[in-house]
Amino acid sequence: MNCYIFYRSIALSTQLRDYNSITRSAVGALLLSASRSTFEGVSSEIEFFLKSPNHTLSSRLAPNATHHSLPVVEYIFVFRLARCLLKIICFKGRGRTARAWKSKMSTNALIGGVIPSTDVVKRAARIGAEVKNIKLSGDLPDQTIAAINSLLLEHKVIFFRNQGHLNDAEHERFAARLGKLVPHPMLGPTKGMASLLELDSTRGGGRADVWHADGTFADAYPKILVLRAVVIPAFGGDTVWSNTAAAYLDLPPPLQGLAEDLWAVHSNVFDYAGIARVREVDKKHFDEVFTRTVFETEHPVVRVHPETGERALVLGALVKHFIGIRKYDGQQLFDLLQSYITAPENTVRWNWLEGDIALWDNRATQHYAVNDYGDQHRVVRRATIEGDVPLSVDGRSSVTRLKVTD
Repeated sequence: MNCYIFYRSIALSTQLRDYNSITRSAVGALLLSASRSTFEGVSSEIEFFLKSPNHTLSSRLAPNATHHSLPVVEYIFVFRLARCLLKIICFKGRGRTARAWKSKMSTNALIGGVIPSTDVVKRAARIGAEVKNIKLSGDLPDQTIAAINSLLLEHKVIFFRNQGHLNDAEHERFAARLGKLVPHPMLGPTKGMASLLELDSTRGGGRADVWHADGTFADAYPKILVLRAVVIPAFGGDTVWSNTAAAYLDLPPPLQGLAEDLWAVHSNVFDYAGIARVREVDKKHFDEVFTRTVFETEHPVVRVHPETGERALVLGALVKHFIGIRKYDGQQLFDLLQSYITAPENTVRWNWLEGDIALWDNRATQHYAVNDYGDQHRVVRRATIEGDVPLSVDGRSSVTRLKVTD
């Protein structure tokens, strides 16, 4: 189809001073143009008539129409419109159709101005995305770090393959770009590191096969965790994350209201021995290291996320009891609310490869390290970013009621 049909429509519409029709005709010409040459020709012709007041644009583009000389302002309008179209095609055309260019632009939208949307692949509908073609380091530009944080807030957990270039020091340097590094309050960091904690399956405490958010026994528990796969078994050893903000939204309104009024005591002294797969080495680590300092902290069951404003459930294995509710009733209530968090629709499962990095928003997730790899060796290392004290929906803050060191 010849684009000059649309330009004749522009001329006729200009005579009637119908600027909506002018715009529609111009867009039609843009979408049907196969190259920039048409626009160059049309723009040149408009420019010729702008300089030749004895002719009208309509006499050349619509020769059979009834002619009326146009005010200069309307010549200028059409001229500028054509020149704008020309610039668009010259910028991204180069022989492509305008339609192909539009399609390419839509698929190559940049997140934060730096990460192509095509490099972000969702791993589940409600949580989790893999980010490709980024080499993580402590030297990434601020704009890239901001884009990564934006993706983290949106997807709750994000994954990066092929980060084997990271050693312990560079792992921490990257993590420090996301916030202040803090050590585990009882376990401390790996020697020479500020925050890095090694979880080795052969040692006590190396298998976190319970649903939990990290560190909720403290008031300002971590906001972000950065986990790196060092040694991965030939099979098994996946980690599952759940979206606790989506879980809250799934609650029926009466249960949402109930949850918003509830407060729970979280402690590092929980029924660890009740875990089905607990080993003697794990029990020893729990008694002698993990509970050397005893914490008890009151958290709202529903917290307001400080960056997104979302409401998220704060539960998991570290919940000791609900305030003001008898133990038996509280357990039934806990099981009901926790079931919304662990519903498969709210989860994503990551199959680790050595060199992978996972970042998660600990304020809006729980996770579970699947203990299905037998005696195989599994080692991951984790950097921890300092968090904030949760706020309830009515603005009250979490508070630590007990911190006792043996």
